[in-house]
Amino acid sequence: MGSVLPVSAAESLADFDYQTYADTYLDLKAAFGYNAAALYNHYETSGKAEGRVAIFTDGASSATTVESLATFDYKAYADTYPDLKAAFGYDAAALYNHYVNSGKAEGRVAVFTAAATAQPAQTATTTKTTVSEKLDPLPPLNPSKMPDWFDARTPVESMTNARLVAEYNALVPYMEEHDLSFEGPLSRKEELLSEMNIRLTRYDYYEEYKEAFGEKAAAGIKNEPAYQRAAASDITPLREFMG
Repeated sequence: MGSVLPVSAAESLADFDYQTYADTYLDLKAAFGYNAAALYNHYETSGKAEGRVAIFTDGASSATTVESLATFDYKAYADTYPDLKAAFGYDAAALYNHYVNSGKAEGRVAVFTAAATAQPAQTATTTKTTVSEKLDPLPPLNPSKMPDWFDARTPVESMTNARLVAEYNALVPYMEEHDLSFEGPLSRKEELLSEMNIRLTRYDYYEEYKEAFGEKAAAGIKNEPAYQRAAASDITPLREFMG
């Protein structure tokens, strides 16, 4: 973990062993989790005066850490400052720009690591289905960009069955990973699920009705838009997904 340094050593955030500090003081762990910036702020502003002990490494590894977007722990910065999280969500670039342009001057603390959890470039997200269909971009982490993303989404009625499943399977884990509870992503999730459900329901109803009463009697169901959307491509992905 590192060693306890003499009082004269520089006690910087980069050298602060926040995990040990949290594990040593369970009240702080309950309050801040493993939020490095919040734990460091606590130690500097009150923990030291309370007689709490913190460990600082020798700084050998942190000396080479460059303050860049690639090493910027944007999640820790957002979680430490709720006002910024409300404004930018987990938008790494926006949070980094804030820190560089004003946050540092305001005395806000940021964490930079050699293995930071950098945000993937959303413009490069092009997940494909088994039929090589390009999916819509995933939701932006900046709330202010959410309306434009939502307005630009592909209508679910125009998608193949395989793409509906792929869109849902790409969106939901992403929402869970980034704790997205905004109206746009939630609405998108619901409309994908609703479209899958109505397609499979009408498709199966047609097949059952045709078997019971004949194809001519089931013609009305076959002309329904939901059935036609379901029958326009392979139904297997929907059946496998919906169980």
